Amino acid sequence: AVSENRSFQPVLRDLPPNSVVQVASGSDSVSVLTAGGSVFMWGGKNTSSYCLGRDAVEAQDNSVPQTVGGIMNGRMVAVGALHTVLVTRSDEVITWGENMMRPGSSVLSHGITGQLGHDSEFGMPYVVENLLGIEIVAVACGAAHTCILSRDGRVYSFGANARGQLGHQNSVVS
Repeated sequence: AVSENRSFQPVLRDLPPNSVVQVASGSDSVSVLTAGGSVFMWGGKNTSSYCLGRDAVEAQDNSVPQTVGGIMNGRMVAVGALHTVLVTRSDEVITWGENMMRPGSSVLSHGITGQLGHDSEFGMPYVVENLLGIEIVAVACGAAHTCILSRDGRVYSFGANARGQLGHQNSVVS
């Protein structure tokens, strides 16, 4: 039974009914995708700060859902521990957040792990160029890795690989 002092309240009350088509949750952040292709995020000071154009070290209250600027054509979204992946209607894969894991995390790899699909330490929304031209049907994130399923049944994976979670030897898009 749920405690009576818990409050279950809808978020994004200002959006029209039935406008949210997908929700994805990471370890401390949430992303939602609307029917119009916009993305809203809350939580995760580091993860959501990058996409909202803030320095991640700024003390921000990210408990209020905010739109990710400039994204109007989202089709699917996934969230890892410290990163977010969006697939657009034109099959571009856009990533943002942290591209590394820190000592003390539950991931065995530390330093740049590559879950954003590029070599930057941190990332504002960025198109993963190695996946351009591939028709995407699904996306999933682990704590520090990303998997993409293409229309032709191929799985592309990148990021941390300390436990073999990528299914191959590399941490780059493969």
